[in-house]
Amino acid sequence: MSEQEQTVQVEAQAEQHTPAVADDVLPDTLHLVPIPNRPFFPGQIQPVALNPQEWGSTLQAVAKAGHGLVGLSYVDHADAARVETRQFPSIGCVVRLHRPPNMAEQPGHFLAQGVKRFRIVRWLNDKPPYRVQVEYPRSQGDRESDEVKAYVMALIKEIKELLPLNPLYSEELKHYLSSFSPTQPSLLADFSAALTTASGEQLQEILDTLPLVSRMEKVLGLLRREREVAEMQGRISSQVNEKVSAQQREFFLREQLKIIQKE
Repeated sequence: MSEQEQTVQVEAQAEQHTPAVADDVLPDTLHLVPIPNRPFFPGQIQPVALNPQEWGSTLQAVAKAGHGLVGLSYVDHADAARVETRQFPSIGCVVRLHRPPNMAEQPGHFLAQGVKRFRIVRWLNDKPPYRVQVEYPRSQGDRESDEVKAYVMALIKEIKELLPLNPLYSEELKHYLSSFSPTQPSLLADFSAALTTASGEQLQEILDTLPLVSRMEKVLGLLRREREVAEMQGRISSQVNEKVSAQQREFFLREQLKIIQKE
């Protein structure tokens, strides 16, 4: 089977499944793909590109498994296809690969939907196609506690304060609210983290943090820094615009004065 045929097969099988995946049907083994820049989070929906030349064997294995699921692991490495097992974090995100119509002519391009955290238990194949035995850790803590509810309100407040500063936040929030309830604190924390421009290492720390209160506390700090930076950028832009406007007014006044003097 050619690499392109492998890609088409996994894409076709991924389309046949619904986005929701129950915990009891998640496989105990996964094929892994290392991703650079930043980790993927549960509930996140985002395009991913897998080079068929590098990941053809992985795509073929996922297609053969029939579930369209693959594990994404954040690896900060120049060549993600040539990494050692020690560079993989213990926790990543299992995603379902979808193939929207607008990606039909782009081999290796998928829409990935984050399903759940996984933890690597044992390596079954330490060379591509990477394959591991996994478990699926749950968030720790009482999601109905007053402390968790307070953090939920604080996170939503920070997100609302970010909305006027960047229109992109508004679109992301609309998409989240159309898919999930703000009363799901674990998903809210993950969504809020993914919303920020934090570094890959900072976001991996969020992914690694299973205690719900600790995770929400860390995410709240990221959101506040995000808001502070956005506000600073807004002030700088306003100052630059005011300076440019003043220079433009001065230029027009000088030109008008020249015309008057000529007359």
